[in-house]
Amino acid sequence: MATAKRSPKRPDARRLDARERRALAYLDGIDPRDIQPGLERVREVLRRLGNPEDRLRIVRVGGTNGKGSVSVQVASALSRAGLRAGLYTSPHLIDVRERIRVDGACIRPSALARAIERIRRAQQRRPAVRLTYFEILTAAALLEFVRRRVEVAVLEVGLGGRWDATNVGAARIAVLTNVELDHTEFLGSTRASIAREKVAIARPGGVLVTGVTGGAARRVVEEHAARVGFRVEVPAGFPPGLGRGGVFRYAGKRFSIDAVKLALGGDHQARNAALAVRTLEELVADGLEIPVAAVRDTLGETRWPGRLDAVPGRPSWLFDGAHNPHGAAALARALPSALRAVRGARVLVVGALRTKHPDQIVAALARVRFERVICTRPPRDDAMEPRVLARVARAAGARAVAVEDWREAVDRARTLARPDGVVVVAGSLYLVGAVMARAGVSTALCRSAALARA
Repeated sequence: MATAKRSPKRPDARRLDARERRALAYLDGIDPRDIQPGLERVREVLRRLGNPEDRLRIVRVGGTNGKGSVSVQVASALSRAGLRAGLYTSPHLIDVRERIRVDGACIRPSALARAIERIRRAQQRRPAVRLTYFEILTAAALLEFVRRRVEVAVLEVGLGGRWDATNVGAARIAVLTNVELDHTEFLGSTRASIAREKVAIARPGGVLVTGVTGGAARRVVEEHAARVGFRVEVPAGFPPGLGRGGVFRYAGKRFSIDAVKLALGGDHQARNAALAVRTLEELVADGLEIPVAAVRDTLGETRWPGRLDAVPGRPSWLFDGAHNPHGAAALARALPSALRAVRGARVLVVGALRTKHPDQIVAALARVRFERVICTRPPRDDAMEPRVLARVARAAGARAVAVEDWREAVDRARTLARPDGVVVVAGSLYLVGAVMARAGVSTALCRSAALARA
């Protein structure tokens, strides 16, 4: 593996003026954790902005896990097919501009500032409306996609679905990857209650592409489809498996893909790839031209930063948010294969938020063989205490220590791993993003670009 290099600075083409600096400072002054369910506020502000959502062809992607992987693969395939594609995701890892991309490139600072300024002025019109951090960025994404004349806007749902700010505008195609227990304080404590919130992204007369195939969540999907009037589609041969070496095959309604090695790691990515391809088939049915070669190249090249993301170095890195129990279990299953070629020590740096069932996250990861598990505090004031995580890890049989400062934890991990080892960072996307920024790791969406880091 080659040594990772630092990413070059890509400054905006011009310096921000005072108004643009104030707009970005205004966004920075809002607490991203302020969540207020409901669409009335964002709909009113969008109305004042001329309803940009009504001028876009939207693909909305929801689910507990995998929605980011599906979203980035759909958008990347569209771009490879020569179509201008917008991609809106959350959270960001290093820079807020990662959330809003056109053809893989982040929104420019000046464009983001101008969009925020427009939104701020719209909020101030009487009666005044106050949007949350996520709502402002959603509106900014819609404005940017209209300004850039994207042909498809792929919107990743932030939380749930029914009351999420992305659930605006007509989206004939919606995706529901899966339904697991997460955000239970907002969505309910059962899979059925969570499914009722998430399935609300589907529209009458549209289609829902889904990986939900059984249990109470599937019954909710079918009942909602019958009541609202939309078609439910499961990818051909779902759930698919990966062949030896991560080889993926698909034989569907419009695409036949034989033996492509997925760039995204982990057996669970076969499911996400199948959902992405089935979504692209629906877009072809809508009249878009998407060559199968563009789909194949996307599956073999697309990177989703911070998600089972192997980065060369001395030691090498592996980043995965694994920020809920379902994600942690998937990472634990993937790690033996992902780390097979590592000759040296394997060290885990893990941190989690109090609301994310941190004991289950750490217990799942601690069962994987690591020379040392270092429990630390992600850069958030709602993080779980490292000493509590270390107790859970030790109970699971790991050699675990608690280190309060994440920087010190990472430095200690690199020393323990030595140049021929690996440091795995997991349990919170906030921790992953902080470490990636400190290590100078790129957030490019193309695997080949990622390997040419600077």
